[in-house]
Amino acid sequence: MWRPKTGSGSLGEKRGRHVAMIGELVPWEDFRPVLEAVWRKADDERKSAAGRKPWDAVLMFKAIVLGALYNLSGEAREHEVGDRLTFMRFVGLGLEGRIPDATTVWLYRERLATEALHLSWWVGSIRS
Repeated sequence: MWRPKTGSGSLGEKRGRHVAMIGELVPWEDFRPVLEAVWRKADDERKSAAGRKPWDAVLMFKAIVLGALYNLSGEAREHEVGDRLTFMRFVGLGLEGRIPDATTVWLYRERLATEALHLSWWVGSIRS
């Protein structure tokens, strides 16, 4: 009969504890206004209201953080979020929830990086 590993030395347990700790310590919702401003199109910019609802901005940010913390490629992050309960809980997904694919997370990360560069330039020009 298969049983999950229960020793304190297993890598999965260590990752799980670290992810849970980060999830509790960081005030993720404080980032929402900035993340929403970067990711969401204004209603007048959208062609129509048809299609899938966009991903939650905080969920996508958490997925990016997971990839950075554990040095995961897009495909590896997608697999790990779908495979590890601790990663699912961290990003805010349930067992039945769909998982953001690697390309979607990459597009979000690129847009966030671009907007962060614009913002840092703008803040720098104000300070000068």
